[in-house]
Amino acid sequence: WIANSLSPQEIRERMMDKNSEFRVKMVQYLEGAHKGEFIDNSKDQVAVDVSYHASNPRYQDPTQTLPKPPPYSCSHELNQHCNTCQESETWWMKFKDTVNDILLKSNVHQKCDDRCLVEGICKARFPRSIFHQTTIDESGYIQMKKFEPMINTYTPALTYLLRSNSDVTSLLSGTALKLVTAYVTDYITKTPLKTYTIFQTIKDVYDHQASVLGGSLKDQEKARKLLTQIVNSLTVKMEIGAPMASAYLLGNPDHYTSHRFQTVFWRSYVSEVMKSWDSNDLQTSADNMRTKTADKVMIWKTKEGYTPYSVVMDYTHCSKEYENVNLYDWIRLSHKKVIPKKKKQNIPDPDTSDDGIDIDYTNQEVNANHKYDSDVDNDKEKDYIQEKVNPATLTFLPNHPQHNSHYITLVKEGFGYVPNFIGGSLPRRDTGNREFYCTTMMTLFKPWRSGLDLRENEQTWDDAFNEYNFTSRQEQLMSFFNIQYECYEARDNYSRQRKAGKILGLPNFIDQESLDYMGLPKNQADDMEIFDATDEHLSADACNEIGPQSAQRLKQMDEMHSILQGAGWLDKCVDPLPANMHISIKPIEPKSRQEWVDIIQRKKTSIIEDRDKHKQSNPTNNVYSNNGKPKWNQVEIIDQSYLLSSYLSSSPDIAKSQQNVVNMFSLRPDQERAFHIIANYASL
Repeated sequence: WIANSLSPQEIRERMMDKNSEFRVKMVQYLEGAHKGEFIDNSKDQVAVDVSYHASNPRYQDPTQTLPKPPPYSCSHELNQHCNTCQESETWWMKFKDTVNDILLKSNVHQKCDDRCLVEGICKARFPRSIFHQTTIDESGYIQMKKFEPMINTYTPALTYLLRSNSDVTSLLSGTALKLVTAYVTDYITKTPLKTYTIFQTIKDVYDHQASVLGGSLKDQEKARKLLTQIVNSLTVKMEIGAPMASAYLLGNPDHYTSHRFQTVFWRSYVSEVMKSWDSNDLQTSADNMRTKTADKVMIWKTKEGYTPYSVVMDYTHCSKEYENVNLYDWIRLSHKKVIPKKKKQNIPDPDTSDDGIDIDYTNQEVNANHKYDSDVDNDKEKDYIQEKVNPATLTFLPNHPQHNSHYITLVKEGFGYVPNFIGGSLPRRDTGNREFYCTTMMTLFKPWRSGLDLRENEQTWDDAFNEYNFTSRQEQLMSFFNIQYECYEARDNYSRQRKAGKILGLPNFIDQESLDYMGLPKNQADDMEIFDATDEHLSADACNEIGPQSAQRLKQMDEMHSILQGAGWLDKCVDPLPANMHISIKPIEPKSRQEWVDIIQRKKTSIIEDRDKHKQSNPTNNVYSNNGKPKWNQVEIIDQSYLLSSYLSSSPDIAKSQQNVVNMFSLRPDQERAFHIIANYASL
């Protein structure tokens, strides 16, 4: 995609040549693009310079100011008599001092402590190794020079503009490059919040805002505050940035793309192919790759009655004009349209064109008519249709339910879609079920109407795959399908090398925790809550492998065990029961959850009634009004003066006792006020 670009192998060969001018310029570029030390000074010297500048009353913290743009450069060489040249030279000197100041404040990793140490190892990988010059080893890996062990690599221009900590690393190996690709892809394609997470977030807001619900605010203000808190909490959970939130509020699109995308439930097509072959073959592939799913169709009303319809039928029953078009190109270029009434010459009118009765369907049916557009005028149609067509010749085959109402055209390449495969990741070509991989690729890239068209009876799917002549573009697409797995393998390789002490160049924002939690190859069927009985269970060996969360939990359990043991809670009893003492233990009768709830509720009620009886039988309790009736749960309205320190009880003795306590303990005004409130309440 870059004109005159070299292949990775050509770059490696030139970099391994010590006398290559390409190698010298590449190293100069990399050293200029990012650095691992302060500009032209050591850390100690920069600290002295920053301290000296900070003593000036006019000093401004660069992390709290905006960057100043450089002056326009002159067309001639540096001239001391040119004012513009002098301004430029002064600006560059200020630039270096500012960058060093920002680095000292933002990029220096202080002494490692409990905040960053995990089992004695710094999570941020400090201190870093020092290299006095850039070297290239025998494998072609470039080790950049670095003079400061406690700062990460950075780009001076980026630091000057951002005015904060930044981490810039050159990806100098294929492993690191694929790792970052997987990390960024996982980050920007996060799945939406699950329903239970949303409800839990709302519940947490209600729990934390109990004071608001019971406060004196108006209902409208309470609702506004609660909704604001809920939206803020959900925004944090979804990690929605300010630009995207602004786009939603302003009604603007939340993303912009150069291409259009078409959702494809690819397993439906593979399942249709497998139906044409031996049921045992289908069962084997289904058990391994979860392809055996219940057929879900739409019921379509036609002149002859009701008939099942599936989006797969659009391809298997397409016009004979397109019978040599493979499925991948069909998904990209096909465009379904309604036959205009004026052109229905020899085609009988259907009873209805869009009377589909939805019985049960998945994403494939929802998106079946994504390309459907009956309102395109003839002028625009000429722009993207490949050639002038007669709808009567492009209708579906007679046994298709839309044979009399719709037809298919192929659009030009520039107006095509990019397939978005859902229903699980496409199979791997290097591991796993080879037969299923070959079946899937043949389904996508070889034209077919039935699964019998893809291979002979005596052939295996692997043999048919090897014998079929794929185009160079199709082979390129198949290699692209495998990139996802290569990226995740690169993540695992990097994690192993990192734990072994072989650190590769990688941005500091990807720590070990991010690597451990970075998504494994996603099964999109799970995201859509599509499950079936063929889900495989984890083996015992896989269950024995614990992740970082489980390891942290076990560590906390060990710490609590040590605390309990040190406090004596786990010591054996030194005074056991006498040997001749027999205790009869009555077994607990098993009960349901609701029965236990009823028992506990009855017990609570009994305790409350006993307590009330005790209060009523105690004549000393001041719980009766003048008429002798108890005043349980009675609310009395008091004056505002009741909360002030100047308030005096109606009883002189009580007021005197309160004042004695205040004088005896020398209570501060706030303590005195709190004491009076409690004492006044107790004296009611």
